Amino acid sequence: RSRVPDEPSASFSTHELALNLNTKWRKWDISLFYFYHWDDSPTSFRRAFIPKGEIDPFTRSIVDRDTFYTERKPTRLHTLGTAVEKQGWMLGRNWISLVEVNYTMNDYFAQAKPAGMSNEAWFRIDPNGVTKRNWISAAWNLNANFFQNELKTFLQLVYDRTFGWDDRLRGTRSGNDRRDNFLFALGLSKQFSFTNDKLGMAVIHSYREDGDNAQRVEMSYKVSDYLYLLGRYYWFAGNSDDPWGQMDDKDMLHFELKYSF
Repeated sequence: RSRVPDEPSASFSTHELALNLNTKWRKWDISLFYFYHWDDSPTSFRRAFIPKGEIDPFTRSIVDRDTFYTERKPTRLHTLGTAVEKQGWMLGRNWISLVEVNYTMNDYFAQAKPAGMSNEAWFRIDPNGVTKRNWISAAWNLNANFFQNELKTFLQLVYDRTFGWDDRLRGTRSGNDRRDNFLFALGLSKQFSFTNDKLGMAVIHSYREDGDNAQRVEMSYKVSDYLYLLGRYYWFAGNSDDPWGQMDDKDMLHFELKYSF
């Protein structure tokens, strides 16, 4: 059971800080960056444990099984890294290659219960149910346009590694569920000239080495310089115990309306 999340307030103390340094070296664009920010996924901290058969102080009723109460709270992360980009002409078109490496610190991971331990003993020795770990992500992106720049394509290879991993850890974000993760993604996008490039479409397929798949189709329309519409559809496939496979029957729709002024 979860309590109402404690969201960051609008005060300055909840700010996010980003620093970026760019330079050029022999036709290479090089960036160094640091980001002090809130995690996109709130962390569930255990706050109370009620054994089976005892009275729940929150509902005033007897619980029929061991019950944990958790509180979802936003947490801070430190991310630093570098990006290197280079463009080149090959096979009659311009290619853009980008390598990016991010190192994230103080990310929370949930911990599974040790085998053979009761829930009450687990709560006593590990009341929060989470622990901090650092992880690194390295990605290579290759972009090119085809058919007189009508069709844009990108290829992405990603490798993630979590430091201090053990089999009891459970990642909070999709795909971050083991010490090493490999991801392959291929995307196609097009702006339709008969709408003066106001209407756009993109298709992105992502694949993990364990067989997990995720697909995304999106349509966008620029109504004016101030108004933008976006719709996305996600569907998933894979093994039932993998991050994407467990969402095999849980397709998602996302709609966005953006007004700029």
